[in-house]
Amino acid sequence: MGETERLAESIKELLGGGRDDRLADVLAAAHAADVSSTLRELPLGEQIRVFRLLSAEHAGAVLSELDDQTQIDLIRALDEQEVSRILDHMPSEHVVEVVEELPKEEADKILDLMEEEKSEEVQELLEYGEGTAGRLMSTRLVAVHEGTTVAQAIEHIRKSASGDDAFYLYVVDDHDHLVGLVPLHRLLTADPATPVRLMACAILPSATRTVYRRRVIVGGTPVAVQVGDPFPVFAAPRHEGGTLDLGELRGKKNLVVFFFPKANTPG
Repeated sequence: MGETERLAESIKELLGGGRDDRLADVLAAAHAADVSSTLRELPLGEQIRVFRLLSAEHAGAVLSELDDQTQIDLIRALDEQEVSRILDHMPSEHVVEVVEELPKEEADKILDLMEEEKSEEVQELLEYGEGTAGRLMSTRLVAVHEGTTVAQAIEHIRKSASGDDAFYLYVVDDHDHLVGLVPLHRLLTADPATPVRLMACAILPSATRTVYRRRVIVGGTPVAVQVGDPFPVFAAPRHEGGTLDLGELRGKKNLVVFFFPKANTPG
């Protein structure tokens, strides 16, 4: 018998025996995915009983693991105050997935009860359509000016609470336009004095790229390019400095585009 099956048996046995104190201890030590697997097997009344024994943080993790229908049934059965407290402990992008399944009036009530900062983040993400780049972008990112050195960028990441789950450093110009991305692992092996603009990867494609309230808004989503497709617009650092934006050249002249790693550089 696997660990998930043993957990399910224990939960059902403790539920049947009314041993909620012991059940709370068992749930606290269990992985969210295992708890969610067991919840799917329980009737709604027992799901609620189990869910109310979880801490708000653990309940948020379990909620994220549930299938859509079980998730919505459970949320509608809980008090709105309970739901808002749980959503406060979930990543904003996960909260979006939950509230957009609810009727607008119900979703608005829950958002009003949530912490102001988290509620604002969620409402900003909801402005973007499902599957768009704006929706997919995490609100927790780290952005620096293109003139920042590697050493300065690493120090900025260390001081930033947003850097805990970031994988890329976002590089912007004087107007907060997105220049490119730098994978964080590349910073660790680069010369500390190197400007990050020289390491930034191009963004593909790009209609509007602006950093606003610590979130990058991209006016398009990455797409696969097929033979015969128009060449996608993107911006990339020039080897002599500055940024080349193909959007400014489209329709004005013929272009030949090829990709070549700069001589004597890694990659």
